[in-house]
Amino acid sequence: MKSKKPLKLAVLCAALACFGASEGYCSPAKAKAAGAKNSAAVKKETEQKSVTVYYFHGDARCSSCRKIEQYTKEAVELNFSSGPYAGRAQFSAVNIDRPENEHFIADYKLVSKAVVLQPEKGGKWVNLDQIWLKLGDRDAFLSYIADGIIRTLEAK
Repeated sequence: MKSKKPLKLAVLCAALACFGASEGYCSPAKAKAAGAKNSAAVKKETEQKSVTVYYFHGDARCSSCRKIEQYTKEAVELNFSSGPYAGRAQFSAVNIDRPENEHFIADYKLVSKAVVLQPEKGGKWVNLDQIWLKLGDRDAFLSYIADGIIRTLEAK
């Protein structure tokens, strides 16, 4: 007489598979859906809006111009290198007197040294036109830049 163990094992496995599928365990469709949800969450997280913080200057630079660059770079490094907005703001100093950068004058309607915020994934650019008024107060300047960046990042 043959042993009935393989048959019992097969029935038990089938019963467990049905139970598991009905409860959502080991269901290929549910596993695939869960994987899609997880990848969507990762994709959404990695597609967060970021902003380039441009400081536009020319060849001739006075001490105030250098201070604007220093404070702007400092605001980005202090406020956007860690925390909830980490890595979402990048500083870039651009000399608009160089031929390859002249297009920025028309692109951003520049008339002087300027700090411009350009969202990477759509959205309107912002000229932070109060930099000259804030320059005498370092903390006010840093806050002005950081607040502008956050408003740009959170804009719909």
